[in-house]
Amino acid sequence: MNILCVSNCNILGIKCTLEAIFPDAIIEDYLIQKFLRESKGIQKKINDFDLIISTKTISNEIKKWTSKPDFIEINPIIFHAFHPDQCYLFLGDAHIGGLLGDYHSLSTFLGFKKGLSIEQTEKLINNIYKNPQLIKLGWNRSIQNLQSAHSDIFDSLIPILKTMCIREPFMYTLNHPKINILSLMVQLKLMNAGLVSKISNDLQIFDSLSKSVVWSVEKEVAEYFKFVSYSEAYKESESNNFFNRLVMIEKSFEVYSDFEFDINDLVIRGNLISEETSAIINNYESI
Repeated sequence: MNILCVSNCNILGIKCTLEAIFPDAIIEDYLIQKFLRESKGIQKKINDFDLIISTKTISNEIKKWTSKPDFIEINPIIFHAFHPDQCYLFLGDAHIGGLLGDYHSLSTFLGFKKGLSIEQTEKLINNIYKNPQLIKLGWNRSIQNLQSAHSDIFDSLIPILKTMCIREPFMYTLNHPKINILSLMVQLKLMNAGLVSKISNDLQIFDSLSKSVVWSVEKEVAEYFKFVSYSEAYKESESNNFFNRLVMIEKSFEVYSDFEFDINDLVIRGNLISEETSAIINNYESI
């Protein structure tokens, strides 16, 4: 079987899962950006593939080229609840990187923008995420988004995710799932397509996203979910450089101080409770 795989940063985990399930398959994998660059060449050989696994947007594009291969759509896993302080910053259409690659701390950015000190910002983060209603709101919205993006497997997926949550979070960041959940999703999709008959929990798959950025699970969040195992540390991509929240705030303030544009022009995206958090910080007077 010849398989074409196109996805975001989940691509290696998807490919490794497929290799474990179909050891004789020939699998060609592309990050979305690479696929878009090389799409003309891929189009010429598209009928060589028996199965195409990709995001809905890419599948819709490929379906304009051919109707021959079978398609399985696997959209990115995005689950914000365990990292409620994480967000992205944009200047117009341009993504603005920060201390930890694509990601920023919403509270840290808003604290800097308001002119708070590093110490005030840390205390404020602590107070914000002690609020169980805010954490619950992030969970509920994450579940709603998951159901919308993965409605075909949601009913099978959600009880397993809730079981996983008894021990530890199943995400490294808001869009980087651990390999067990990514592999589970791939297998559920394959089972729906009649390509596998059961789910295996024993696949030996390298967890490639563990090498990338790992965002802190705030102590207040971990206490809400009653995690047995979690890490409060922030980890830089492709390194073993870990640091705590205070260092994250300090270093982020340095990054923001060096911006050569007006930070008021930056737009916050990718955070499910940004309005509620912004209101708390904007109304901040004292702790």
